[in-house]
Amino acid sequence: MIACNGVGTQCGTTLGGRSAVIDPLGHVIAEAGTEEEVLFAQVNPSAATTWRTEFPTLRDRR
Repeated sequence: MIACNGVGTQCGTTLGGRSAVIDPLGHVIAEAGTEEEVLFAQVNPSAATTWRTEFPTLRDRR
């Protein structure tokens, strides 16, 4: 999962940052701080595909 968030203030709302890349087991691969930055991470697309095949949770969505 790749979760992206802004930083700073926009239209009176403070954005907290902390963007992150998380593997299928929930381990944080990379995480940004609360200041503006560029985040780099290596991901393995085949591992995600394998995980989706073995644990097809998206079939449970409505």
